Amino acid sequence: MISYLRGMVYEHDGGAVIIDVGGVGYEVFVTGSLAAYLLSADGEVELYIHTHFSDAGATLYGFLYKDELAVFKHLITVSGIGPKGAMSILSTFSVRDLFMRVAAEDSKSISKAPGIGAKTAQKLVIELKDKFRLMAASYKDIEPEMHEAESEAHAETRNEILRVEAMEALMALGYSKQEAKASTGKVEITDDMTVEELIKEALRVRKGM
Repeated sequence: MISYLRGMVYEHDGGAVIIDVGGVGYEVFVTGSLAAYLLSADGEVELYIHTHFSDAGATLYGFLYKDELAVFKHLITVSGIGPKGAMSILSTFSVRDLFMRVAAEDSKSISKAPGIGAKTAQKLVIELKDKFRLMAASYKDIEPEMHEAESEAHAETRNEILRVEAMEALMALGYSKQEAKASTGKVEITDDMTVEELIKEALRVRKGM
């Protein structure tokens, strides 16, 4: 099982980066904020790895800090949250922001992470509130350059995920990929917009095209 990698960032492929370790490329799924940071980094990078096993094989998820990896591992213990859901949450909220929202029992806000419903968000708050409180007490500030990339990339990544989910829903309704992309692309996504609201706005735009 792989738990740590050090190497050069070879390329960014969708939600993953390829890390070249001694001539071998490892596909590692990361949050949008981390991808932005890694792509701007010079030289070798170091990532803590969670190896997830499924019938499809092993999938690697990467994190810059052990605390982030620990949060990820806590998230996937919640029923209804798999690795993709956990990455969606960490792409929507910084670790610090997530701690604050859970402490405030703000499940409504957490449910706005793509793929995370209201009931799942409520379970997350109930099951992880005490654990996150202890973690928050010892959580160290991330590096300044990472924090800057994190703030911008979280918003960009959330918007990208929302658009993809809305496009898939429109295509399921019979629209072509080009039509779905054009419709969702004309909608301005706000901070509190849900995927359902984006779909409704995209359909409204489509009728006026």
